[in-house]
Amino acid sequence: MNPTKKSGRARVPKAVVSVNPGASANEAYNIIIARGLFPKIPSLVKSIQGKKRLKIHRVAVITDSTLRAIYGERLSAMFGGDSCLLHVPAGEASKCREMKNYLEDKLVEAKFGRDSAIIAFGGGVVGDLAGFVASTYYRGIPYFQVPTTIISQVDSSIGGKTAIDLPSGKNLVGCFYQPKGVFMDVDLLDTLPEVEFVNGLAEVVKHAMIRDRKFFEFLEENVSRILSKDKKVLVEMLGNSCDIKADVVSQDLKETNLRKILNFGHTVGHALETLSGYGLLHGQAVSIGMAAEAYISLKAGYLAPEKYTRLYKLLRKFGLPTKFPSKTPPERIVAAMGLDKKNEKGRVHYTLPSGIGEMKRVHGKYGIPVNMSIVEGALKQLARNSDGA
Repeated sequence: MNPTKKSGRARVPKAVVSVNPGASANEAYNIIIARGLFPKIPSLVKSIQGKKRLKIHRVAVITDSTLRAIYGERLSAMFGGDSCLLHVPAGEASKCREMKNYLEDKLVEAKFGRDSAIIAFGGGVVGDLAGFVASTYYRGIPYFQVPTTIISQVDSSIGGKTAIDLPSGKNLVGCFYQPKGVFMDVDLLDTLPEVEFVNGLAEVVKHAMIRDRKFFEFLEENVSRILSKDKKVLVEMLGNSCDIKADVVSQDLKETNLRKILNFGHTVGHALETLSGYGLLHGQAVSIGMAAEAYISLKAGYLAPEKYTRLYKLLRKFGLPTKFPSKTPPERIVAAMGLDKKNEKGRVHYTLPSGIGEMKRVHGKYGIPVNMSIVEGALKQLARNSDGA
């Protein structure tokens, strides 16, 4: 899919994005984006099962308590009596060792074997957790992603990263394990709380900022239509955003260099999440992180002031935060970033924008160490001013 091409077709808009994460053709999978996909999930799974010659005789659907209350009956009926519907409490706290053990024990009790598959029906927490379970259960069984939030649709469901959190930080235990298919039904966003909808737009802005100037302009021009959940615009937005991530992931599966650009906003963002006890939503943290890291890039001489201003204004137009939470001094943020898993040789490495749709490279590398005095000065100024100006 061309990330900047607009569809002129009058029928219900649909997008199919291909992900090619490895040398084997069997590792490739499609992301299908459209309205009305939810009732078609069983037939979509069956179709992929035939094409990839997968042995799937039973399906376990993993979701969270909130979605179970809304969709539980339909999910159970959809896959029949031999299926299993499991749920965990909604929220980041469920992405832990205890919940992984719980789900695995339930699968064993229900006698799920190698001829089983898992469907992750939910947001990023469910996707990361269910994917990690699938990667280790019987040394790996097939799984499919049905992301139900913007942030999981454009971010966590693509690229095969699975993980759980530890008390000391996010995503510290996990592996790369690719789904067999990803199904995105924009109609599922109708039940998404407004704060969660806006939360996910941070990752959409990130994709545009790191890779595609024209997509960034598309977002600037369509803020009101996106916030009003115009379905045609949402399909186009999701298709563009997913295409950017799929392209990056396909070129650098294990994050040796290019994939690091997807970490824009996440170094400061993950520190804020950890310091908030995960009370700060991921997209909110990434939005603040992007504002902070773009400002660091400005102070380091990589990003022009007008480019920083455009990013800042777009985040604000979408209703995303750009200021540090109260009682979170810059010194604590710097200390928390010192534990980031992306650090190299004890130094924090940032991925910094050099323009709209462009990321800075130093000696060919996207992970850049920045003088601590620049970082501390930028964070302190951001803590004082709402726009860093």
